[in-house]
Amino acid sequence: MDRYENRRWMFLNSGDMSEVDYGQVLQSSADTCRYSVDGTKAFVKYETTTYPIDDNAENVDSEGNTYNLQYEQVGTETDEAGNETPLYSNNIISSGLAFASGEVVGEPDILNKALTISGKKEFSHSETLSILAGSDWTAPMEQN
Repeated sequence: MDRYENRRWMFLNSGDMSEVDYGQVLQSSADTCRYSVDGTKAFVKYETTTYPIDDNAENVDSEGNTYNLQYEQVGTETDEAGNETPLYSNNIISSGLAFASGEVVGEPDILNKALTISGKKEFSHSETLSILAGSDWTAPMEQN
């Protein structure tokens, strides 16, 4: 098992870093990203969710599709401050497909510009560490 099961990494040309929506990745700006030794490439990391999250949840069917369920509202409850909270029964009045089985959510829009390395555009933590150990990312040690 990988250290960060739901985290993915992608590598980009450094010129594409200004197009990254930093609200979709775990870095806050191009300045907080790591760049290759020659400065031509960088990478970003992001969290993904693969559906279904829980195969046994009430809103997951036998094929693993996840549904949004809407329940019948039976009234409201008012707290001391006058705020109303809706009350619902267990009666499902409608449903709709939210996520197909195996659907991955959370990939940033910039994925279409990701560099292809060994036939892939997204990488796990261990795969990323292997790439970063290469000469493009690690300056050679000076010999005394």
